[in-house]
Amino acid sequence: MRRTRAPILILIALVCLVPPAQSAAQQGAQYETIPAFGFEEADVKSVLALISDFGNVNIVPDGMVTGRVTLQLRQVNWLDALDAIMTQQDLVSIPTVESLRGGVPDSLHFIQIVRRTDFNTRMQQELQQEQEILTSEPLETRIISLDHSQVTQIQTAITSLGSPDGIITNDPRTNSLIIRDYPSSLRLIEQVVEQLDIPVPQIRIEVKLLEVDTDRIHQLGLNWDLNTGGANPLVITGTNDLSTSNALQTILGVSSGTLTLDATITALENQGVANMVARPSISVLDNVLGTIFMGEKVPLRELDVAGNVTIQLRDIGIGLEVTPHVVDDDMIILDLVPTRESFRVDPSAGIIVSTQNAATTVKVRDGETAVIGGLKSETIQEAYTGIPILMNIPIIGALFRYHSTQVQVRDLIIFVTPRIERESAVILP
Repeated sequence: MRRTRAPILILIALVCLVPPAQSAAQQGAQYETIPAFGFEEADVKSVLALISDFGNVNIVPDGMVTGRVTLQLRQVNWLDALDAIMTQQDLVSIPTVESLRGGVPDSLHFIQIVRRTDFNTRMQQELQQEQEILTSEPLETRIISLDHSQVTQIQTAITSLGSPDGIITNDPRTNSLIIRDYPSSLRLIEQVVEQLDIPVPQIRIEVKLLEVDTDRIHQLGLNWDLNTGGANPLVITGTNDLSTSNALQTILGVSSGTLTLDATITALENQGVANMVARPSISVLDNVLGTIFMGEKVPLRELDVAGNVTIQLRDIGIGLEVTPHVVDDDMIILDLVPTRESFRVDPSAGIIVSTQNAATTVKVRDGETAVIGGLKSETIQEAYTGIPILMNIPIIGALFRYHSTQVQVRDLIIFVTPRIERESAVILP
């Protein structure tokens, strides 16, 4: 008669002796490594018992856990070995292996091992029980008044938080949410609404548009470049007086020392090299686009889809789009898009529009000023001078008159100063 082969359990390791007991604080995330051990047709419960002894933890397999283990492992700790066995046998541990890698808590009495199919069935039953408990509760109605947010926006954000039987409506007149749902869903919704309904910062955007005569700047020996590299802004702070020509050299050069903006602009105007175009200001909510425009409506000829000529009025002038983002309480990130458009009349082509724009982002403190340069315009002026009467004689009159063309280049400098209006209580539109 052929003798039945008995299961063999092989353990090769100098650390086969169970290490002394350690607390969770002593174990931490470090577990002793087993140099090598192997299993051949070993009973899975016997293997789990061996790992339980080595890890000094209670591992309790469910009664439905059966099977034989054949596995060779090297340089692993007991958690790695347990994970490998569960993967091979399609088992699940409660709690999971990953949650135990940082250390086994002292409060954990045992690790339960179950079949994955049994685990999934248990989870489905628990979910079904929770749903039954939830639906057994009566529906309740709550009215939540909003202080800082627009009711339709908050309603959109919380719609997915309600139960399938719940209903969320709103009352725009009182800026309130009307919610009918189970108590557990209502508690969750109230917590989320409390975190969302917070004051929205309002920022006052003060803008100064300054046109500078580039030729006059050069005649005074000043270098107008703001050290901006095109459209990159320069931040201006401080309180120094800039009423002297030396101060002009400071702002018009590459230095970025402390300055007083109004005094600087006044000094530029007194020198006859700059002209203040406008000083608009707007209030903008945090993360909301604000627009400033100054110009005129110009009729332009356009072709419609049928090829017919139509006249459309287009805004031509100076525009600025600004979106503020308040960060770190007193720091503001500004997304700035300045635009300058001008037009000229061409006898053959009609009205020709020239556009200059830039886009930049700058981070400034509350009350600091960002400067944007690089938007230029050219004006061509033609003049005829000569001897009266003689200069108007046909043909020979050209000998007695002089024609001159002058090109005037002007830079548009935009100063943007954001100020947080901390006392403003704002409801989002």
